[in-house]
Amino acid sequence: MTVHGRVDGQITKINFQEGQYVHQGDALVEIDARPYQVQLEQAEGQLAKDQAQLRDVQVNYERYQLLYKEGVIPKQQVDTQGAQVGQFEGAIKADEGVIDGAKLQLVYSHVTAPISGRIVITQLQPIAVIFALPEDELPQVTAKLRSGGQLTVDAYDRDDTNKIESGKLLTIDNQIDTSTGTYKLKAIFNNERGPQGTYVYVVQNGSTAKIQSVTIAQSTANSVGLSAGLNGGELVVIDGQDKLQDNSKVSPTTAPTGTSNAQNGNGTQQPSAQPENAPTGAGARRRTDAAQQGHSTGKPQ
Repeated sequence: MTVHGRVDGQITKINFQEGQYVHQGDALVEIDARPYQVQLEQAEGQLAKDQAQLRDVQVNYERYQLLYKEGVIPKQQVDTQGAQVGQFEGAIKADEGVIDGAKLQLVYSHVTAPISGRIVITQLQPIAVIFALPEDELPQVTAKLRSGGQLTVDAYDRDDTNKIESGKLLTIDNQIDTSTGTYKLKAIFNNERGPQGTYVYVVQNGSTAKIQSVTIAQSTANSVGLSAGLNGGELVVIDGQDKLQDNSKVSPTTAPTGTSNAQNGNGTQQPSAQPENAPTGAGARRRTDAAQQGHSTGKPQ
């Protein structure tokens, strides 16, 4: 099971070690809760203000009712004051909802184990890649390792033509898969390739995906607001980015309702394009994800 945080923020404390057995409900990670604490205090301040104003209009409403009974003021003035009472009562309900939401965010800033089990961290920088080689090549690899040598592993794309990155062989599995006649190896890569910073794939000329660097202004849940990098009307790939490279061919389609799109600085959603035969993914991706492709193959030298 993969555990995701319900809120965004800087991790301030990790309460486990990789491989540790944890029980359901144990604290795993603490996220900086100060922004949500500020939101809570602001909402509590607004509630106190609206409660004070409600008391004021309630007193006036009672006074107006007495004056109306004595024939001093018209009924319309009493009704207007009563409406103000209702407005502040509604405002207080809204304030209480904001407070409950802020308190919930504070709870979400403490990530706990949903089930009992062992913790495994998925690291992206550096990143490990597991690949297989024919068992006939095992003696050559083990002889090199036993001599104290360091084997270089090259990762290629799915077509086995373009080299992605070079890494180092880390370990060899001690079992051979008799059904395939292969054994598994594990290599480590720095995973630093790709454009600097954050980028999206923009569809140009109707069918070509081009990498475009963007600047994130705000990120909330699955919505991302951009302040630079995209122009109005540009098509952005939101599905299957892990299958794309610069100048890949895509088939543009209309994004379904509710799909998270990249946004420009003023919050306007951009059109999207869907690459052929691609699973659903997010619109903008960090470059640290760039080398995490299941189609890479390793070749020790």
